[in-house]
Amino acid sequence: MIRDKKLLLLIVLSIVAVISLVYGIVTPSKIRRNLKTEAETGRAAGAGQIPEAGGTVRQLKRSNFALWGRNPFLSRETPAHAGTRLVLNGIAWDEKNPRAVINDRILSIGGEVAGNRVVKIEPHRVLLSDGVNDMELRLGKKIE
Repeated sequence: MIRDKKLLLLIVLSIVAVISLVYGIVTPSKIRRNLKTEAETGRAAGAGQIPEAGGTVRQLKRSNFALWGRNPFLSRETPAHAGTRLVLNGIAWDEKNPRAVINDRILSIGGEVAGNRVVKIEPHRVLLSDGVNDMELRLGKKIE
């Protein structure tokens, strides 16, 4: 008798969970409904705003990470464009294992200097990337 009640309760809860899941998938959220309404009327929320039900617009909370003034996922070394001079002193060209001498450091592809990673080494130039910008060093030229 108790076992039958537990089984019946389990079946009912399973059905309710499936119905809830289907309802959540089929029914659009308030934000999607408001965005659709705004697209139809031509009225849109500005940057940093979230439309809410009832036509009100709420400002997004600014993250504390934006106050840091830097990307925490980039190297702590300052990038080259922040005042560090990069000088390509030479290239030891080899098709299989090229090397470049930048700021008197011998680097291969993937090596880092002043917050910049060596992306490609060619016979007369080296391509560097700081994660955001790419730059090219040529023999005999200084980048400041």
